[in-house]
Amino acid sequence: MPDPADLIAWLLAGNRALGLFLLMPFLGQKGVPVMVRIFLAMAVAVMAAPFLGEVAIPNTAGALVAMMAKELAVGLSMGLAVQLIFITLGFASHLITVEVGMMPSPEFNPSAGAGGGPLSTLLFYLGVLVLMSGAHYSVLLAFIQSFTLLPPGVGESNPEALTAIVGHSASIFRIGVLMAAPLVAVNFLVNLLFAFLGRVVPRMNVFLLSLPARILAGFTFLALSVGLISQYLVLMVNRTPELTLRFMILRGN
Repeated sequence: MPDPADLIAWLLAGNRALGLFLLMPFLGQKGVPVMVRIFLAMAVAVMAAPFLGEVAIPNTAGALVAMMAKELAVGLSMGLAVQLIFITLGFASHLITVEVGMMPSPEFNPSAGAGGGPLSTLLFYLGVLVLMSGAHYSVLLAFIQSFTLLPPGVGESNPEALTAIVGHSASIFRIGVLMAAPLVAVNFLVNLLFAFLGRVVPRMNVFLLSLPARILAGFTFLALSVGLISQYLVLMVNRTPELTLRFMILRGN
């Protein structure tokens, strides 16, 4: 018969994994059945079993529920590190869409689970492609390592996690603006050029002529900026495993 302590440790580890998966791309979307998420979380908990250690058996059902809630919160805080990648890509796509002059269409955006423009969907799948090119293994290894730093069912509040979350959340705007910077600069130059033409040739319909010019210049420099966007994306993905551990809202006693 299995040891009750081992079952509780496995259950707590599964809750931490479930919290992580709730904020992972695809796995956290509405289209993924809840049972699939739970099954994957428990499968990861089985892989992490050798690292769980001994877990104290709670005296009451309420204590067990509280421990499960803590583990779920820890998993959610770790998953936030992955979600920051796609929030940044969504912000960058919004800036680029506005600068190029494209109106967002009602196309479904998987990163937000709602309508979004085609560019946001494209950047979302680019982010998934880069993440699944090997970085997801590092995220899973960091998740398993978290049980060494913070065994299931124990821990106290970690104020450094909140500081790290707030600090790196600010990078959403910085990196998003850097991704969109070439398009912003091109849009400024195009507007400046047509403003000059409007002064030189007053009868010219500057507004109608500037729209196709903005779109053409925007798409051209967007194609040229894919490498730059990919570089920032790779940098964010490479630091994600470290951030998953730094974002843990609890720490070992």
